[in-house]
Amino acid sequence: MEIVVCLKQIPVMESASDNLAGRDQFELRNNLNDMFALEAALKLKETYGGRVACISMGPAQCAGPLKEALGLGADRAILLSSPVFAGADTLATSYTLAASIRKLSPYDLIFTGEQSSDGETGQVGPEIAEYLGIPHLTRVIDVRYEDGSPEISAIKESGDCELEYVLPLPALFSVRKHSNRPRLPTIRGTLRARRETITIWTEEHLAADPGRMGLQGSPTRVLEMTRLVKAGKRQEAELSIFEEDTACVSRLVSRLGLIRAKGQEGGG
Repeated sequence: MEIVVCLKQIPVMESASDNLAGRDQFELRNNLNDMFALEAALKLKETYGGRVACISMGPAQCAGPLKEALGLGADRAILLSSPVFAGADTLATSYTLAASIRKLSPYDLIFTGEQSSDGETGQVGPEIAEYLGIPHLTRVIDVRYEDGSPEISAIKESGDCELEYVLPLPALFSVRKHSNRPRLPTIRGTLRARRETITIWTEEHLAADPGRMGLQGSPTRVLEMTRLVKAGKRQEAELSIFEEDTACVSRLVSRLGLIRAKGQEGGG
């Protein structure tokens, strides 16, 4: 069985200096939701044989997290990296990923995570399937297959129910988070991953229209981004100091005085 897993790398510290939130500025890690998809693929490989190829799109530093997939048991890792791909929304991302999967043909099954923790749209998996013209299923929690069968069944979470679907191969599944327990890397796997090479593809390697990739191929734009900070007593005190408000500073000093008095009463 030939399996493809789509992985995304997201910033460790989710912040941005502009509306494109370029990932080349930050330390990256694999999107946790995609690791459940990778685990589902590796289990099928262990049971029925075959190969698992992982594909990701992003800047050069995505190669580091992709090595983790090789250490866990993937057979191949491909990074789509080019300035042409930068600034892509879900439509342009799906178009580019679909073009790369066609280049890997033949394939039997494609896995994606339910959604990325930075975008949380859940659109890329179904869009890839539509570009490839294959059936797809979202919120998948289990996959069942009989060796040699032209079909595959999957259990989908739907509200309070679980529904079973039978799809012809090839097919795409978006795997529900927490549907399994992703494995941990082994020493042997980590050493093997260090020896492996990440394959780099640019737009020149794909039989696709560059005008439909990256920012140029994205019909949506991020107009504004706001970083939310969880408020708490410590943050409130820090903000009060920088507000340069006499009343705020007086209130802060009073609080500190009360804390000190209580400490002295308790013998602290």
